[in-house]
Amino acid sequence: MKRLVATCILALLLVPAAASAMRPIEDPPFNYSHVHAATTPPVVREVRTVTKSADNTLPIALASVALGLTIAGFGYLALRTRPVPRSS
Repeated sequence: MKRLVATCILALLLVPAAASAMRPIEDPPFNYSHVHAATTPPVVREVRTVTKSADNTLPIALASVALGLTIAGFGYLALRTRPVPRSS
């Protein structure tokens, strides 16, 4: 049972990391079909985003709730999967 849980956790950690490391074949530098011989230089326009508030309370609160739920879940899992001594 422990080996199955460890394998599942390892798969959950490795599969997203491997999927994000893969690069689609259509992206440059693999696909040169869209390259033109004479190209005009791109026009660069500066875009500025002005924010009036630098309040980080909500993201910090949501992150702390998510971390608390994760820790509580692992604690519950640790208590439920520990070996129970059998009395004769």
